[in-house]
Amino acid sequence: MERRRFAAMGSTAEILVVGDVDAAALDGAVRRIDELERRWSRFVDTSEVSALNRSAGRPVAVSDDTVLLVRLACDAWRRTGGCFDPTVLGAVEAIGYTCSLVGPLADPRSGRVDRPSNRARTGTCGEIVVDRVDRTVRLPERTGFDPGGIGKGLAADLVSHDLVSEGASGGCVNIGGDLRVWGPGPGGRPWRIGIGERTVEITDVGVATSGTDRRAWFVDDELVHHLIDPLSGRPAADGPTQATVVAGSAWRAETCATALLAGPLDAVDTHADGWGVRALVA
Repeated sequence: MERRRFAAMGSTAEILVVGDVDAAALDGAVRRIDELERRWSRFVDTSEVSALNRSAGRPVAVSDDTVLLVRLACDAWRRTGGCFDPTVLGAVEAIGYTCSLVGPLADPRSGRVDRPSNRARTGTCGEIVVDRVDRTVRLPERTGFDPGGIGKGLAADLVSHDLVSEGASGGCVNIGGDLRVWGPGPGGRPWRIGIGERTVEITDVGVATSGTDRRAWFVDDELVHHLIDPLSGRPAADGPTQATVVAGSAWRAETCATALLAGPLDAVDTHADGWGVRALVA
C-alpha cells in the first residue's frame, strides 16, 4: 500500500492505494488536488470560482472541471429539492465567513469574524446557465457560488478515477472527511471507516460527514456556523448537528449530508430514502 498525507482545500487530505501504482502516480494525484483547489476555491482571487463571482450576470469561460462542478451542484440542488444550494454565499458572507477558517478561527471559542458590508442574492441556483459546448458558466446577477459543499467530494471522485486508470486496484481518497473508496483495502479486505462510535466496512462508495460544529464563530455574541438553511438564509437550526452519508459518489454524499442538516430532524429518513442514500445523523 502506498500513502500520501498533505494539506489541501482547507483541511487534511490522505491518499491510500493498493495495487501496481508507482510513486509518480501518487505525486500526480497530489498535484491534481492542488490544481482543483486553485480552480475552485473562493478564497483564491485567481480561481475560476472567484472569476464567476466577480462576473455574475455575464458568461465566463472556465475549464471542463469547473463546468462539471457547477453542473453537478445544480443537479444536487434539484435532487434535494433545494435543501442543498450552492448560491447561499451571500448569506454565508453576511455572517462573516469571508476568509478561510483554517486555524484558530475554526474554533468557536477563539474569536469572532465581522459581517461584511454587502450582501449578495441567494436562492438563485435555478437561474445558473451552464454551456457545456462553449464551456462557459453564467451566474445570475448579484449571485455568489460557493463550492464548499461539493468541491472536496468531487475532487476525491476525480482523483480516484485517475488512480484507477493508473492501475490502482483499490484505494481511498480522503479530503477533509469527504472520501471515495474502491476495490479491496489492505490485505484484500473491505475498507473500514469510523462513523461516530461505529466501524463499518465499505467499498466502491463515497462517504461524507457535515456538522454544524466544524466551522463556527461568534457574531454579536451569537454562535453561528457555516451551514445555511436556504429557506431562512440563516445558519441551520432545526436539523441534526451532524450527518454522515454513504452514496455512490463522494460529491453526492457531501451534498446530501449538507442538505440533511438544512432540513428538519424528523425528515432525515424520508429525505435519505428519497435521495437514494444511507444516512447516520446525530
